[in-house]
Amino acid sequence: MKHFILGLVLVSIADPAYAIPPPDLLAILQPIAHIIGFIAIVIAGSFHFLRDKIKSLVSKKVGIIFLILGIVALGIWYGIKEEKDLTLEPEYLTIEAVIARDNDSYTRDWKKELLPKMTSELASYRILQDLVPLEHRILPSYKPSQILAKMEEEDVFFLDVRESRETRYWKPQGNLKYYRYGDIVNDNVPDIPKDTQLIMLCYSGVRGYISGLLLAQNGFTNISYIQGGLDAWIKQDFPWSKDLKSPEYKRMSSEFASGFEGERITFVERRIERQIMKNSPISPDSMTSEEIQNKIQSVPPEIDLLLVCSSYTTCYDAENFAFLAEGLDRTVVGIYDTSQ
Repeated sequence: MKHFILGLVLVSIADPAYAIPPPDLLAILQPIAHIIGFIAIVIAGSFHFLRDKIKSLVSKKVGIIFLILGIVALGIWYGIKEEKDLTLEPEYLTIEAVIARDNDSYTRDWKKELLPKMTSELASYRILQDLVPLEHRILPSYKPSQILAKMEEEDVFFLDVRESRETRYWKPQGNLKYYRYGDIVNDNVPDIPKDTQLIMLCYSGVRGYISGLLLAQNGFTNISYIQGGLDAWIKQDFPWSKDLKSPEYKRMSSEFASGFEGERITFVERRIERQIMKNSPISPDSMTSEEIQNKIQSVPPEIDLLLVCSSYTTCYDAENFAFLAEGLDRTVVGIYDTSQ
């Protein structure tokens, strides 16, 4: 472009040639010469301008080509990485390392607090019950994406250790067998071959992991669990079903509780507290299904039930208990949370 402008300037200021042709010929040739010169300068300037543009375009095209190649290479690398991640082989990580992977800081912190509490109390409970102490070990585990890939290749057998209320409205698609956590805690194990490949399932992954430890102590040889439990499965939008809406139980006031004349059942979080206080409070996650059923049936059908709790965990237990009680034709008037 600069050559083109320079040419125009030179044409405009150029003096007549010193070898002057005859006057008549000069009158003819001078404008022709100016036109030819102008055209030559335009062509020369255009050439340089187009050359620079072509170089720029080529440079941009090369950049675009390299960008496309980079994206393709990244895609190939990511595909290889995904293929590696989606191997059907389980990972061998501590439960603490699995919990640390949780992207939700609230859930991660809750599990970090819950795990040592559950395992220490369970260890004490099993000693009091004259059961073999809980042995800590690394269990194989799968990411939800690995489980999904595994389900496309082979039959996957889930052992769901959640409570009946939970299993009614959240569950993955696939082969499921239900067996309560409280039964496994008391060494009441499922009547299935001990070499069956079992993938332990609960909502958060913690009960599934602990149940897996206990089954391994009881001779089961092919135990694993889902990292993050059903919660992680749902968050990744993998196939699951919701059969029924979770029943909601009315929260009762202290005034109502103080005047209530039916049967109160108090829920406690600590299993040791249940042992000290004997038959008064209950902790369902350390009770067998038979014990819970007997507890419910000990209350005559004509007597109303008020369930008393004092924390998120114990109120959650109360809701699960209420679901079972109503299934046995008992009337639960509501739940009284003493912490409110």
